[in-house]
Amino acid sequence: RYKPAALRQAIKAAQAAGVEGPLLGAATSTLAAAEEARERAAAREREVERGQAAARLAAAAAPSEHGGRIELGALRTALREAEAAGVGVEQVAVASVLLAEAEAEAVERAAKARARRDAARALNNVLPSLVHRASSGELRHACEAARAAGVEAAEVEAAEAKLREVVAREVAEAQAEVAEARRREEEEAEATALLVRQVASELMGAVVERAVEAAAAATMAQQAGESPRQSTPGGDHPQGCLVDAELA
Repeated sequence: RYKPAALRQAIKAAQAAGVEGPLLGAATSTLAAAEEARERAAAREREVERGQAAARLAAAAAPSEHGGRIELGALRTALREAEAAGVGVEQVAVASVLLAEAEAEAVERAAKARARRDAARALNNVLPSLVHRASSGELRHACEAARAAGVEAAEVEAAEAKLREVVAREVAEAQAEVAEARRREEEEAEATALLVRQVASELMGAVVERAVEAAAAATMAQQAGESPRQSTPGGDHPQGCLVDAELA
């Protein structure tokens, strides 16, 4: 079986050597027929490859039976092969739109999954433990963020149960602080009242003591022969003046 390339070279050599006649014409016709046949075979192969590429593209554009989603890697590969094989423009365009939408959905799913993981981690970090005293404010905020991000319901519900415990603890602590503050105020008021009574008692004792001393001094003066000043109508008694002065 002849090879078209070898026949083509032989024809060129014969033409260069000036060979003419039926043999050269037959060789030229044979080469033309061979090249035409080869082109038809190549066209058939291209058509088969185009059909196969179109079938692969259609299969890749269909949702997966397992997850119900389009496999992005398979669709990208099938789309490149379809474009290279010359698959119809309409089918390629539809597949390109599907790929873009699937990629956008994949990005959104990845973002939601990341937000869900972050919210779950943040929720776990604010839960009460031996090394962390949780506050109701931060725990409530973390529970709300976790529920909004789609964290597992059981995990959020467990955290909300802990939140109720924290709220009850904070209420009890606040009540205890109020009671303690009231107790201290009452003790301080009682201590102040006691101090006032003690000071008043000491002052009265001193006044009485001085009055007694003054009365004793007046009595001793009378006994010693001293003449006390006579009181006149409307006048002040010396002893009374002394007592009044001490009381003042």
